[in-house]
Amino acid sequence: MTDNETRAIVVPVPPGEDPKPPVRPDGSAYRFELAVEGGTRRAYADELGPLVEVVIPGYLDQVGEDQRLAARERDAGRVRMLLQAQLLAHFGPAGCTRHQLAVLNGAAQLAQDELRGWHAPVPLVLVTSGYVEAGGQPPHAEEGGVILWIDPSSEEAYLDSLSALHVIMLAEFTD
Repeated sequence: MTDNETRAIVVPVPPGEDPKPPVRPDGSAYRFELAVEGGTRRAYADELGPLVEVVIPGYLDQVGEDQRLAARERDAGRVRMLLQAQLLAHFGPAGCTRHQLAVLNGAAQLAQDELRGWHAPVPLVLVTSGYVEAGGQPPHAEEGGVILWIDPSSEEAYLDSLSALHVIMLAEFTD
């Protein structure tokens, strides 16, 4: 953690209760709100780094962007495996080829040229850093297939991609 970074303010939210967001000493709201663990914990901060720290404990202790990128990539791999397992359990293996099941179970990799042809009945979860060059856009599957992307390339991209996949909820408050 650098000298100018602060930790997020984390507030537990008991089931059935509305969150009570903290305010700054001047009474104004924090810029960002992050909900994790099904909304039972909310975190508030003015910068994204402290919110990533809530998702990845120890994140702010990483020195430099290279170490922080590596931490986001490791966590993206963890989230990918968990989310992929949930999707496979939800949709079931029926209609998947052996190769598709191997990819879904993490026993095989999907080659770059196979991405657009993904047609399994189970959405595929991938991490962009394994398939997309810096600044590039991830490819989408053709009609009938779904690829869900986790993007660890920056703090904003990482939190936005987790929010889009409903792993977390991220809100930004503007005046």
